[in-house]
Amino acid sequence: MLRGAAQKAPDLTLDLNAPIPNGQVWNMTYAPGDGGFMPAVTSEELWGRLQSFLEQMLPVAEEAAQTAEYFGSCVERVYDVGPSFIRS
Repeated sequence: MLRGAAQKAPDLTLDLNAPIPNGQVWNMTYAPGDGGFMPAVTSEELWGRLQSFLEQMLPVAEEAAQTAEYFGSCVERVYDVGPSFIRS
């Protein structure tokens, strides 16, 4: 039962096998689409991309944490976090 002007939340179920339209990632459009789709990605390529991203991003995040600590901010590092929605 909804109260007042509340509306039902949209269905956020993702079809992980559906092709991704060109110009779109998940639910965000970053460029006008041309009606085509992104090429399929293998599980190995997907995990390789994630590994590459993390290898490049984690040193930057660590430097940002150290800088914040230097300036007196309290920083909590969380290391055991991963993309639970990815299936291989």
